Amino acid sequence: MPEVDPQETRVGTVLEDKYRLVSVISEGGMGTVYEALQLRLKKRMAIKLMSSELTRDPASLARFRREADITSALGHPHIVSVVDYGLASTGEPYLVMEYLEGEDLEHCLQREGRLELSRAFRVVRQVASALAAAHHMGVVHRDLKPANIFLVNVSGEDDFVKVVDFGISKVLSDLTKLTQAHVVIGTPHYMSPEQATGRSGEVDQRTDQWALACIAWEMLCGRCPFESTSSTGVLHQVISAQPPSLLPLVPGLGPEVESVLQRALSKKPRDRFPSIRAFARALRSAGSAGLPTEDTPTPQPQPTGAFEPPTEYTPWSEKLGSADTQPEARPLGSLGGAPGQVTPRLRPGRWKRVLTVVAATALLGLGVGATLAWLLGEARPTPTGPAAAPPGARGPTPPPAAIPPPRALKPAPVPESNLRTGLGDSADPRAKAAPESTGNAPSAASARRAKHTPATPTQNTSAKPAPARPTRRLIRSL
Repeated sequence: MPEVDPQETRVGTVLEDKYRLVSVISEGGMGTVYEALQLRLKKRMAIKLMSSELTRDPASLARFRREADITSALGHPHIVSVVDYGLASTGEPYLVMEYLEGEDLEHCLQREGRLELSRAFRVVRQVASALAAAHHMGVVHRDLKPANIFLVNVSGEDDFVKVVDFGISKVLSDLTKLTQAHVVIGTPHYMSPEQATGRSGEVDQRTDQWALACIAWEMLCGRCPFESTSSTGVLHQVISAQPPSLLPLVPGLGPEVESVLQRALSKKPRDRFPSIRAFARALRSAGSAGLPTEDTPTPQPQPTGAFEPPTEYTPWSEKLGSADTQPEARPLGSLGGAPGQVTPRLRPGRWKRVLTVVAATALLGLGVGATLAWLLGEARPTPTGPAAAPPGARGPTPPPAAIPPPRALKPAPVPESNLRTGLGDSADPRAKAAPESTGNAPSAASARRAKHTPATPTQNTSAKPAPARPTRRLIRSL
């Protein structure tokens, strides 16, 4: 009876009434990846189910859980997305990821052998972008290899990269160390010297740079920089040997590309590039001669119906240059003159506009000059003296007539008969009415008003009248 794969027996299982396992995609050290179906939305997903043997190891459980946290927190377009996390009915944890259609770089290299220079640089650039985002959050992948670089089939995009499997990644700021000292973790062909010697404390962002340089080397020539018949022999070369020359293996490759890769494969981390972005930029600059780059602007088509300049047109700033650098004039319509001589000529439609502008400017200048002359003539003061005033002009306003001061009145004489008889005013009634009938005798109220009313000063009529101000006429004229 043939032996039944224990992983195949999981096909058809429903996890937490949400996902049904459809088929096996791949198997790894941490577990098995299945194609699954989300029951509610009928959507294809990928589920990574942990091996039941590792569920008894607390470090493996913690590492699996951390992979879910790290991958979901990164959220980069070139890193696989984790959308859910859960536990199976038998106790194994699982991750729910986006389903990727395509193939990994390992199968691509097995089929094609090597990649073209432009294609290899495109893959390196996308992987470097994903790892730079992880390094920015303090995460080191530590297991970068062609099997963990997935080439997705995307419409309009060739070789769209997705970096997967952060299962043995390292968090630089994590105080909990899941990897013990002098423990070798990784794939031998892509491990850095600090990983090969078990110096886990020295593993940092430059470790991923070493692995990406090994992958770039393999994409260009079809083989790894360090190869041996055994894993021990590979690790020995990684620690002590130098990679062979790449130029005989890749015809037409410039020495600058080999120099960049050799620097990224330096045995000491401090001799490598300071960041993985710097390594990707240096590699692209070294081998991008004649290759299209992502920074090349795309020419925009001109909108239909817009003005299109003549093909024979040359700007006057270029035509009227110095005598030594003046280019040969190209005809625009029909230009006169000898060859090489610029004879500018206005188009017929412009003469009428130029003459109109000149005439309007001349008329405006004449009007402004006449207005200023008239205003200056009106602002002159009117002459005084015996000269006759112009017809219709008003003369100076005469001063008001002086009011004569009141005269002092003398009391009426009293008859001697009244003084002698002692009768006073009662002796003769006509003596009492006399002062009332006199027109020059003021009453007591009039006397009081005259006392408090100041006398009006007399105005000197001999003074010359002030000239009339032309302010009102000036304002009216404006």
